[in-house]
Amino acid sequence: ILALGLLGLMIIGTAIWLSFTDWRHSGLRSSAESESRQAIEDLAGPVKSLKRIMNDEQVQILALRALKDEHKLADLRAYLGGRLTELADVQVFGSDLSAVRPAELGPNGYALFELLSSTLENNQGLMQIHNVLQPPRLFDAAVINQEGEAKGVIVLALEPVYLLKGFNPEIGSVGIIR
Repeated sequence: ILALGLLGLMIIGTAIWLSFTDWRHSGLRSSAESESRQAIEDLAGPVKSLKRIMNDEQVQILALRALKDEHKLADLRAYLGGRLTELADVQVFGSDLSAVRPAELGPNGYALFELLSSTLENNQGLMQIHNVLQPPRLFDAAVINQEGEAKGVIVLALEPVYLLKGFNPEIGSVGIIR
């Protein structure tokens, strides 16, 4: 009877210990999930902000003017430079890309041409980092619209730190980046 009592206590003790460790691990998992969501939000913030800036009405107007007169590109560059301190360059291209020669665009010409093509095709640009350039540059593009019609593409080149400035990784207690 004494052996059965000890066995019962061992089973109850094991059940309590397993329940406690399961509860503790679920708390760690929840913490890891919230830290990963926060990291994603830290990266998504600058991306959304850049998209909002490129689709801003004033930027679109200045980009249309720059398409018509290349001397107006300086106005667009100055306006964007006031809103984006990491801005390295601004380019505008018409919607007809047949005259664009990727080899003449520099060492990242083909990647830039693909960015232009996909932006016009999908009506939105995909952010890219071109490591072939020294220093590497972060590129993003947006369609230049006039009355709902695509007139061209605006391409911004930024310092890569733009994307990471709000994202300061630390190694968390559960071994993830936060």
